[in-house]
Amino acid sequence: MRPKNDFQRQVVAAMRKLRPTTKRQMQWGYGNSVYFYAYRLKSGKTTCMECGHTFVTEEGTEEVVCPHCGKHLTIEETKKEKLSQVGYFSIITTADELQVLRYFFIRTHQRKGEKTTYTCTEVMQRWIDKDGNTCTTSRLRAPYSYCIDDWLCGSSLEIRTHSTAFPIVDGCSVYPQFDTIPELKRNGFDGNFHNTLPSALFESLLTNAKTETLVKAGYHELARKFIYDQYWDIDLYWASVKVCIRNHYAIDDASVWCDYIDALRYFGKDLHNAKYVCPTDLNAEHDRWIEKKERKEIEKSINDKIEQFQKDEEKFRKLKSRYFGIHFTDGLICVHVLESVEEYLQEGEHMHHCVYSNKYYLKKNSLILSATINGKRVETIEVSLKTMKVLQCYGACNKFTEHHARIIDLVNKNAYLIGQRVKAA
Repeated sequence: MRPKNDFQRQVVAAMRKLRPTTKRQMQWGYGNSVYFYAYRLKSGKTTCMECGHTFVTEEGTEEVVCPHCGKHLTIEETKKEKLSQVGYFSIITTADELQVLRYFFIRTHQRKGEKTTYTCTEVMQRWIDKDGNTCTTSRLRAPYSYCIDDWLCGSSLEIRTHSTAFPIVDGCSVYPQFDTIPELKRNGFDGNFHNTLPSALFESLLTNAKTETLVKAGYHELARKFIYDQYWDIDLYWASVKVCIRNHYAIDDASVWCDYIDALRYFGKDLHNAKYVCPTDLNAEHDRWIEKKERKEIEKSINDKIEQFQKDEEKFRKLKSRYFGIHFTDGLICVHVLESVEEYLQEGEHMHHCVYSNKYYLKKNSLILSATINGKRVETIEVSLKTMKVLQCYGACNKFTEHHARIIDLVNKNAYLIGQRVKAA
């Protein structure tokens, strides 16, 4: 697409000044974008799929270090001869006073007994100027394909409409040496992304003074919630946030704190008072007020409750029925979409959290899923329908379980199933 304004023309000019990737950068990207495997036969004969070296391992061994190339390998018992993987990594740099995030696509070609070969292609760039204006340049993807990795690598990098693949590509590993424009440092960026995607953090820092305030004050959890949850009205909490900043109160869990403030607002408490806003034990106060809120809800007229329940069910089905039926598993953990208000009620009661009392089933731009093992609830997951990223994921009483990281990884790998429903709608 031809540039249509001064900013896009500046981007086109800056593209010509970008340096080619170095061998060191590509090797780092390869090492941090794909997994390393060894294929094992029942006889114990094991082949490193990275260098092709063959050695013997004992039955039951799950991981091993290749004695030839030194790679840490995950062992799979299989008769397969070939392996192909894809992955992404990014390089953050500057050009012509513009911030640019460069995204590279890696594809491996592996065969037993042979050394791995791989290709590295730059497929997308995200440009940001000092005022937060953005522009995407990318290669084409195969038309009518739901596969994120169907890049037409022979096409040129040009200005294009923001790709549906960007949220997936944007979550890749970042090369540790990067350059940023002075305005980002001025607005609080200290070189640490604090579990926030670089593009989202940069754009928000340059366009929103509240993000700058939160980052400079060290409230990275709240900043991340503000950045990702675009429909979360931070103005409802801002007075309380300022009280926390003045009292140097640490908010380690933004979602729990916001739910706690919502419960205080429900009871008409003073949200400018540090006594309420800055509790010594946030989780205990959160549970107390949420339980109190639920008891008050139960005390309402049963007829009104049934009528409201029916209305909420109807609204819920209009909002979320397109996502019904989504489920996936990794063999141990099963994840499925909650498909009725009754299921939200049961989830909240069993897990002792506020997924029902705070009416998450009526949030337009998020989807709630439940992770189970052998039919037993393990954690509840909220996914953004805008970014396909996990907003929060908790077990009983808003605690992490031993399966927390595995559940998030499973949801991220299958986020495309939700994206397909969003696109179809």
